[in-house]
Amino acid sequence: MTSRRAFLQELCNKFGDFKVCRMWRTPDGSTACTKHRSVLECWHTDEGLEFLDNVNNRQILWCELVLDIETKEQIKPVLNVLKKINRGSDIKVFQTGSRGWHVHCWLTQLNNILLLQGKSPAERNKLKTFILKKYLPEADILKASENVMIALENVPHWKTGKIKIQLKTRSQWS
Repeated sequence: MTSRRAFLQELCNKFGDFKVCRMWRTPDGSTACTKHRSVLECWHTDEGLEFLDNVNNRQILWCELVLDIETKEQIKPVLNVLKKINRGSDIKVFQTGSRGWHVHCWLTQLNNILLLQGKSPAERNKLKTFILKKYLPEADILKASENVMIALENVPHWKTGKIKIQLKTRSQWS
């Protein structure tokens, strides 16, 4: 399994800088969170590298749609729609470690990249919201925003301690 630091570096190299944080439950049951920090900035100090080794949340990337699915039965129809509108791009399904599933779709097809590149975060969020409303109207549009943190892949979820794992085969999600 890849270390958190290596995974974050790979994402950063492929898609550019983004923010990460660590969340946890305090003894009284409330939620606590570190300051959101840039992966690239963390990379330059020993303290920053140690921070990266302990994060459990990351920012949604500029070219990424994340769909928060509540039931397993919703996964297949969502995948069918995403495959039609985003041919050839990377789509992954994760059991979140919390209640539901996350479907990550990277809008890396050339026409999507051209639509998103050079746009401000607000413009990209507006475009991703439009895509979700048009093709997946039941989707949570909160996850269209790059300002949202999501549970980091392949590490324990901050609420449950269960690892957010990728479902690799059709039989796992159908």
